[in-house]
This record gives sequence, structure tokens and C-alpha cells, in this order.
Amino acid sequence: MPEGRGGKLINVALSQSSYYWANGPRLHFGLGQADVVEEVAVTWPDGAVQTWRNVKAGQVFNAVRERVR
Repeated sequence: MPEGRGGKLINVALSQSSYYWANGPRLHFGLGQADVVEEVAVTWPDGAVQTWRNVKAGQVFNAVRERVR
């Protein structure tokens, strides 16, 4: 993505497995020279959307579901 220009990257994590195959929950996004991601949005299986803002690039970001009260 060109620096200073917003864009949208989409990926899907499926938690399925079988005897010979398993999906890891980690997704990778190439951000080029970006230092910060303006917004990370996760749509959980129940349809709830959770967002994080100004996430530093170059790290493993662990999206943890908020508890619903």
C-alpha cells in the first residue's frame, strides 16, 4: 500500500482441523513501510465487531474477544 494512502486488507481465519490437517489461527498482513495500522476490525463468529485503533506495525497482534456483559 502506498504510504499515506488508506486501504483495506481482508483475511479470514477458519478454525477447522482433521487428522492430517489443521488451520493455525495466525493471519499475516504485509504493510509495506507503514508504522501504524489506523484500525484493525475483527468480526467474530456471532457477528459482533470489535475494533482496535493505532496498532503498531511489525509485531504479533493478539486479538482477544471482549467479554459481553
